[in-house]
Amino acid sequence: MIDLIIFYIIGVLICSSMLLIWFESTIVVHVSKFLKISKDDIYTFDEWSDDMLIRFPFFGELFSCPICLSFWVCVGVSICIRFVNEFSWWFVVSSVSSWPILVFLFFKTATKRD
Repeated sequence: MIDLIIFYIIGVLICSSMLLIWFESTIVVHVSKFLKISKDDIYTFDEWSDDMLIRFPFFGELFSCPICLSFWVCVGVSICIRFVNEFSWWFVVSSVSSWPILVFLFFKTATKRD
């Protein structure tokens, strides 16, 4: 039981960290340039987001929306934790049902600007 709680908390922290890195740095710009997805004249997340929304509306919305991206990151992380630790599929269901709101609240708190 204690393992479930520990990995539940670790999963929330992993997802929160990934979202903070994605939205508060320019790593997405560098990764998309490396993969030849975005143009060379894009330097900020806002420029990248606008470009993606114009060229690839579905993926632009998915990767620019903190709630949407947090849900899918939580799905991936919870499935990885489940397979590594041989937990029940109920771990994935409960994690995916609760992590996105916790991640989003952590993200909004961490990025609150005065």
